[in-house]
Amino acid sequence: MIKRVIFIILALLIVVGIVAGIKFLQIRTMIEHGGAFTPPPAVVTSAVAEKQEWEITLNATGSLEAVQGVMVASEQPGKVTGIEFESGETVMAGDLLLQLNVETEKAQLRAAEATAALAKADLDRMKEVLADNSVSRSEYDKAAAKYKEAAAQVEAVQAAIDRKTIQAPFAGRLGIRLVNLGQILKEGEPIVTLQSLDPIFVNFLLPQQDLGQVREGDTVRLTTDALPGQTITGTITTISPEIESA
Repeated sequence: MIKRVIFIILALLIVVGIVAGIKFLQIRTMIEHGGAFTPPPAVVTSAVAEKQEWEITLNATGSLEAVQGVMVASEQPGKVTGIEFESGETVMAGDLLLQLNVETEKAQLRAAEATAALAKADLDRMKEVLADNSVSRSEYDKAAAKYKEAAAQVEAVQAAIDRKTIQAPFAGRLGIRLVNLGQILKEGEPIVTLQSLDPIFVNFLLPQQDLGQVREGDTVRLTTDALPGQTITGTITTISPEIESA
């Protein structure tokens, strides 16, 4: 029995020794391979250094506003006898938009012009004989005053006609027509809107901490959903001194 136990122990020792020897040989082989291992060269990329400028930008949401915009209205009451524009039309300064009835004023103008012509003829005749003392100086002065009064009456009637002849005060685009042919207009009654859209203002707000980065003349780039894919360039014309309290 004792011999059998001794035999088993010897067998186990032999097995352990064999396993330990194998592991020792494996470890030594790995160490030898590790010492001889050379890592692959590192991959390095290079580029030539160059100077670049990075633009500082500020973003804001703004609103468009016409440089000039008015509601064209009638200065005098009267009946619409002619409409010379279409809704949405582009017009130039001085273009005729609307004509009110001026038949009465035209008759008054003809009468005033005739009176002025007669007064001018009388004045010219008196001027010819004034040197001969055929008329007094006071009579000549009265004739001159009468002519000036007649000429002023012509100008007054012509001004009344002009006020009933509605013209575009500046170039721009008209809105929707608000009057019809034959309509009786009151004084100040609106006719059509007129907006000058080229150039156009863009109003926008920035936080006060960005104020130091903004100067008049700085470039502004605008994008809008109305013009997809397009960028419009402008410049800052005015920085408002007002503060938005909100």
